[in-house]
Amino acid sequence: MKCTLYACGGIFDNRMRQNPRFWTGGTTCHFAREQVVNLDVANFAGAYLPENLTPDALRGAFDSLVIKISGFEEEPRALYEIPEVRAFLAALHRQWPYAFFFCNLKAPNFETIILSRLTTLVVERRAGSGPAKLTYSRNELFQIIGQDFDPLEKACERAEFGPGVFQNRARAILKKFGFLKK
Repeated sequence: MKCTLYACGGIFDNRMRQNPRFWTGGTTCHFAREQVVNLDVANFAGAYLPENLTPDALRGAFDSLVIKISGFEEEPRALYEIPEVRAFLAALHRQWPYAFFFCNLKAPNFETIILSRLTTLVVERRAGSGPAKLTYSRNELFQIIGQDFDPLEKACERAEFGPGVFQNRARAILKKFGFLKK
């Protein structure tokens, strides 16, 4: 069952808290430009706090969430370059540091959630339509990733996963960002 959750006035209800099958197939959380510009994260952040979900629902939510940001399609820059998106994702992270637990690592915008938090990020556009070159401090990226391992571990414990799930997830994240060989 696929579900679209709109963060404001959305469809979050007790089905998500109680029923792990609700999460099967993934959930897309869509944030419209207005929500991004207004830093409207409270509804979403409160709904996805591990302590608000049963262990069964939390296990079902693991690696199932895709965050989609819309309203910036005409923008030539990538989402992680847009100041409003960066501010929104920073505000989201302050209230909800659980992206490593909930978010699907293969989702198209997963890297945006992390890259947008880098203060050292520099984007160099190439002539033509080739991909932009990203430059940033690997140390800063490592620190950001490391800070999010504690909330990941706590959510894994709340979900009553064994330690292997946390270790495998941490390894997958480090591989995704090039800190471990694939």
